[in-house]
Amino acid sequence: MPEIEAYKRKLASNPEGVRYYRTVSLSHSQMSKTYNLVMDSVELIADDENGVSIAYSPAAMLESGSMQTNDLDQTASYTISDAFNVLDGELDLIDIDTVEPIIVTFRGYHSEYLTKPVEVLTYNANSVAQAKGSFTIKTGVPDLNSDQTGEIYNLDDFPMMRSLF
Repeated sequence: MPEIEAYKRKLASNPEGVRYYRTVSLSHSQMSKTYNLVMDSVELIADDENGVSIAYSPAAMLESGSMQTNDLDQTASYTISDAFNVLDGELDLIDIDTVEPIIVTFRGYHSEYLTKPVEVLTYNANSVAQAKGSFTIKTGVPDLNSDQTGEIYNLDDFPMMRSLF
């Protein structure tokens, strides 16, 4: 993590010509391909966390909460312009009965270090709201912390939880 702190310090000094790129990758097994989008007006070519070069297509996007890692919900929202309804058609390929979520991968890049993302966060799509020419994806981290037993955790049965309060 020292690399991330170094990037943040450099960006905080606001050097001339240095930019931070926010990218989103949308994937699902029933979609024809993975859609890689960058919040910019020109294409971006950068390497992912595995060293694979990815071409990100420019897209008009509004994101909210994608870099927030200080709570357990870790939710984010992406509103993406889809003037030609390309992504709308791709979403129609996904069966309505499927339980497999759309995977949304957020990557942040520093313009001088495109060989590795500064941040990588992977979310599951919780809901997709479509409108003519745009759609909004609400995401959250995979639900790995839930216990479906219905058991109530209280301090009498679990005294070690007192250290949490």
